[in-house]
Amino acid sequence: MTEQSAGSSWAEEERLAAFYWTGLLDTPPEQAYDDLVRLG
Repeated sequence: MTEQSAGSSWAEEERLAAFYWTGLLDTPPEQAYDDLVRLG
């Protein structure tokens, strides 16, 4: 494993940990938000 891929792996683990910590994963869909995203 190269230093760059090791750093990428660590960054990915940190990113996923942040999602789990904030509860952003596994939330139910929100139609109003989906509609807003489609407009962008």
